[in-house]
Amino acid sequence: MYSLPPNRVLLGLCAASVLLLALRQARHVVSECKLIPEDPEWPSTNTWDAFNSTVDGRLIQTVPIGTPCYAGPSFNEDECQAIQANWHNSDLQ
Repeated sequence: MYSLPPNRVLLGLCAASVLLLALRQARHVVSECKLIPEDPEWPSTNTWDAFNSTVDGRLIQTVPIGTPCYAGPSFNEDECQAIQANWHNSDLQ
């Protein structure tokens, strides 16, 4: 079994605490919908980097498939309609 050195565990706990605090505060601001990376309440790059360092860089940065349906720079009406029309299709990616 692989175990992390104590300093990595402590760093991981600190990063996780910061991330949870940021998400808890965000939950009070936006209660009707989940956050996306473009939201001001989304954890900062530094917070994500700190958390990622605790798992040896194993976090995978993704873009939610529904992003084109939300207001902001990624909004795209045509893409949103295609996503909504194919939401139950297992091939939707």
